[in-house]
Order: sequence, then structure tokens, then C-alpha cells
Amino acid sequence: MGQERQQGDRRHHGGRQEADPPSLSKQAPPTKEAPAKKQENNNRKKDKDDDEEYVDLYHGTTLAAAKSIQANGVDPDFKPRNMDFGTGFYTTNVEDQAKEWAERQARNAARKGVRGDGAQPAVIHFRIPKSEFAKFKGKVFTEANDEWAKEVAKFRADSDPPKLRQTRPYVEGPMLRNVGSYPKTRGVKPVATGHQISFHVVKKFSASFWGRWFAKWFMGINTWKLW
Repeated sequence: MGQERQQGDRRHHGGRQEADPPSLSKQAPPTKEAPAKKQENNNRKKDKDDDEEYVDLYHGTTLAAAKSIQANGVDPDFKPRNMDFGTGFYTTNVEDQAKEWAERQARNAARKGVRGDGAQPAVIHFRIPKSEFAKFKGKVFTEANDEWAKEVAKFRADSDPPKLRQTRPYVEGPMLRNVGSYPKTRGVKPVATGHQISFHVVKKFSASFWGRWFAKWFMGINTWKLW
């Protein structure tokens, strides 16, 4: 997925709940067992951290845009345009899909005469605890059903620049493949492909919130040469 900025699944905590070891009284003299207790407590914390499940998300773009996102933060409202679920920051859990999108962006830029980082593909990697998604009331389309088709048609048929705003902080579902014909051409049915999860500026979650949120889960930028 790509967000052109010369700026780029939600489940539950899997950790075990364990009781904390009893604290030592302030008056009690130190014992030889205390260091062992501390080590045991650290091991328990590490086990809980290891048990946390994560979702890996990828954003395909150009290297110039990726560097800008790293420096300035994610902004879902950057460059409003008609996308499947409205203006937002689009990612995917399929790394190869993000790479394909990044190469498409780089080639398009090169055709326009762009050189250097602006014509080099890059994929930004985020690793997010699944428990984080419990904080948001998002929408998940598990398949390309009628509800999904209506959602996509609503935002794809919007004016340019778009006036409609997504009301959910994130939306997940298939991508629309036949963007050129659906919903513009009468009688054409939507064709779904791949995976996407988009993040949106809504009442409780501002652009600055998403900038800080994504920065916490930033893992790095993968880039490669096309030529």
C-alpha cells in the first residue's frame, strides 16, 4: 500500500497472568534469597513479553517518502484522495504486496523524471502488539461481500478532492482490483485482491496521535535497487 508523502490483525493479549512475588518489609534485613526472587520476577516479566503476539504491517512507497515518514511521522490525512476506505494511511500484512506497490511507485516516479531516493522503492515495517488494536473500534471485512463492495463504492465514487470522512479509526479488508471500472462503469462488479488495513483521523485519534503511535512500533526501512 502506498501513501505518497515526500513525507510512505487486532486481537488479544496472549500474555499469562501471574501473581507478583510478595514484597519484602522495609524493616526486614536482606537475605540471600532476595537476588533469586528478583531474578525470578525478571524471568516472569520476560516470559510475559515473549508471550505477547504481534502483527507485522508493511507500507510500500519510495525511499524519499519513507525517510520523510520516519522523520516527520505518519499522517493519515496527507494528500486526501479517493481510496477504498477513504483518505488514510494504508498498510498490509503481506510483505510481497507492499514490495510490489513500492516498485510501482518508484517506476511511476522514474517515468516522470524523478531520480535518486524518489525513484527507489522502499517498504516501512511496523511490528504492533495485537493487544493494541483492542483500544480502537475498527471495522474488519473478512471477505469481499456486499457490505465491503458498498463501502468501497461509497469512497471510490466520492468527489475529488474527497468530501467523505471515514468514521472508524481503522478498516481492514480486501483491496479493490478493478479501480478503473468500479464503481464508475454501470454493471461492473468489484474484483477483490490482496489485503489492506487503513488508519484514519477521527474524532479521538488525530494525525499527531497516529504519528506517535506508529513511531513506537517502527522497525525499519527495507530498500533495494530497481536498476
